[in-house]
Amino acid sequence: MTLSALVAFSAKLPSSVVRVVITIALAVLHVSGALLFAPAMVLASVGLSGMIQNHRTGIELALFGSAAILVARSLVAALAITLRCHVARINLKHRLARLCHLSSAEARILAGYVRREAQIGYFECRDATIMALEEKDILSRWSNGGNAAAGFPFKIQPWALEYLTDHPELLPPQLD
Repeated sequence: MTLSALVAFSAKLPSSVVRVVITIALAVLHVSGALLFAPAMVLASVGLSGMIQNHRTGIELALFGSAAILVARSLVAALAITLRCHVARINLKHRLARLCHLSSAEARILAGYVRREAQIGYFECRDATIMALEEKDILSRWSNGGNAAAGFPFKIQPWALEYLTDHPELLPPQLD
């Protein structure tokens, strides 16, 4: 099983199953570690020294197996977090690239959001520019409540509003 397949499989497991496996692995780790590393006098006082000598290999396997499960789970979790961060960075890069290649009509519409410091704007649903911005995931229809006279509410994505506020050079100049 490859590492990416292990991460994908692990991500599909319900968190309750993962918690149960980790709990069992921790319990086995503690018990087997206590049995292997306890002083001989303590083991003799509870009558376990003979049993431990007979089953030492199995107890060692349980110790190393449970430790391996815990280490592997930690590595898989760390890898999953790293992959999510990497994908988020790539997605943000693509989003910002869409903002850098706006048509003049798209830039005028987005300039209205930035200059008014508003998150909602009202537009006609069939407007080709609005549809293009919605397709680029820069705007999204906020609700279906609207009418032909007032228009429908469209919300600008927070990342787009923040980036355009920080980079006004992407917008057309404001005419006074």
